[in-house]
Amino acid sequence: MPTVIVQRDPALIRSDIARARLDVAQSVDRLREEVRVRMDWRVWFAKQTLPMLGAAFVVGLFVAHPWRSYARISDE
Repeated sequence: MPTVIVQRDPALIRSDIARARLDVAQSVDRLREEVRVRMDWRVWFAKQTLPMLGAAFVVGLFVAHPWRSYARISDE
């Protein structure tokens, strides 16, 4: 099948490239904002306060009382 080459005005090509760059930049900005909002712990905490408090409590238990101390007590 023969290839058809279409001549386009260079100014039109440049404007299409500029428009595409702008679209990509806007998409990246929207994605960056969405990731920032979704990864923000304050948003997670506001939406699910009880599970976050529970997780903080459990992490606090692990930090305050390492499992090694329980293993030594049970071995004696």
